[in-house]
Amino acid sequence: MKKFGFLLFLIALVSISVSCYAGKRDMRKEKAPKHNTKKKAELEATHWSLTEIDGKPVASGDERIMPFIMFGKKGRLEGNTGCNSLGGTYDLGRFDAIKIEAVSTKMACPDMTGEAYMNNALSYANRYMINGRHLLLYNDNLLLALFEAKDAE
Repeated sequence: MKKFGFLLFLIALVSISVSCYAGKRDMRKEKAPKHNTKKKAELEATHWSLTEIDGKPVASGDERIMPFIMFGKKGRLEGNTGCNSLGGTYDLGRFDAIKIEAVSTKMACPDMTGEAYMNNALSYANRYMINGRHLLLYNDNLLLALFEAKDAE
């Protein structure tokens, strides 16, 4: 009788162990979502005009185009730095991470300061945030550039 009781106890113990293990998930193998699809759609579906860079407002002169950027599908981007065209790629990481690789034409412009600031902001940005009609590019917690959604004309 003792052997039967011990065997019954052992079977119950194994059953409980197996059922507990089957319910557990290996959290290390589960991947976080690559990016927020709603934020990605907002980012891609918008013409972003540069309004502030390095804490200073941006205004276009008569001979300049207002600097802008557009994020296309499949990780492509295009825009203008105010005088030169730009193009390149971007990659959205987990949560709000972004990696931008952009190149621009090298046309000589009267004032290249804004061009350099925008190119640097795009190069150093590693995080983005969409807040209403504004796109903010950050390097960690440092705000590099502020863009505003431009209405379709």
